[in-house]
Amino acid sequence: MRNMNWVTIIGIILIAIGTLFTFIGQQISADRSNKEILDKSGKIEKLSEDNIQLNKEIAKLNKQTADYISGDSYCVAVFEKFNDGSDFVNISVTNEGNNPLYELTMSIHEIDENFKGKGKLHRNYEEALKFLKSELTVNLGILAPKRGKIVSSEYPFFKKQSRNYNISYTSRGGDFAQFYRAAFVKGQWRTAIKVFKQNPDNPLYEKIDPEYPRSKNGEVTWQ
Repeated sequence: MRNMNWVTIIGIILIAIGTLFTFIGQQISADRSNKEILDKSGKIEKLSEDNIQLNKEIAKLNKQTADYISGDSYCVAVFEKFNDGSDFVNISVTNEGNNPLYELTMSIHEIDENFKGKGKLHRNYEEALKFLKSELTVNLGILAPKRGKIVSSEYPFFKKQSRNYNISYTSRGGDFAQFYRAAFVKGQWRTAIKVFKQNPDNPLYEKIDPEYPRSKNGEVTWQ
């Protein structure tokens, strides 16, 4: 009986030792798993931070690219006589900005003719052709900063005492517009020019000849 008690005691001790080693093994395994999880969490957090920084760099690069494509660049068109007795005119277009303008197209609308012809049909071919000549669209391609191009076209600019044009521009980086008003005063052409993107009251460029006619309140009649 006494021997059975010692056997039982030894068995209990062995079971306890086995249980202890099992517990220790489980703890070691759990600690190792927790460490791996923490390591992975740290790596995920680092990757997340790197991804955020990368997105910031991409956004910065996109902005720089957009600024390079167009930025606040715009151009100004000016009409010059080709020679006396000719309907041909030279149109000088200059990029006044600091970035190139890509895929640039210029469309000139003579608003006097548009108002006159609005709401009626042209009676004959000559009248229709005359009206079409009041519209001119030119593909200017790429216009480098502070550079210009000259377009020569049959355009009866100088045969009236005043000319009023609305010029629309389209480019890869955005659209903008120009008001071009010209009046023949005291033997010379006087001009009023305004370039804007969306709001005419917030121009990108404005140049008005001191001799250009103004209204009673001293302002230029743009519209």
